[in-house]
Amino acid sequence: MEKFVWLVMIALFSVAFPTSGGEEMRNSGTQIAPPPPPVTHELEIKKINNRWKVVIQGTTTTTVKAKRGERIVWTAKGTDAYFQFIDTTLFGGFTKSVKAGQKLNLPIGKFAKLGTNVYSVFCYAEKEYAEGDSPPKIIIE
Repeated sequence: MEKFVWLVMIALFSVAFPTSGGEEMRNSGTQIAPPPPPVTHELEIKKINNRWKVVIQGTTTTTVKAKRGERIVWTAKGTDAYFQFIDTTLFGGFTKSVKAGQKLNLPIGKFAKLGTNVYSVFCYAEKEYAEGDSPPKIIIE
């Protein structure tokens, strides 16, 4: 009797939660594409006209427009850099840092505040804050 109860339970479970279909899907020729990698925004912290700036890589544009789940990557050129973020949900903390010549790669948090997020970047080489549009900003859309 106990075996019978187990068999009935297994049968009910397999009807409620079928495990077949994966093999049929693999054999049917239907391919499930992996999700695309998140968009990455490359920024540089560097000196432009004797002032430390945060700019989009290869440009003089300072404001970044991004979405939750995308990544921001800063490259520190010629200075160690220390970051302060007012919204801790933006990158999962209040402070971050990166050494000169290195990259800081952060995903935008899924609960980051929509709209304009200002932050500060302290450039240790000359003990100055970097400018963006004073202060640097990321607009989360």
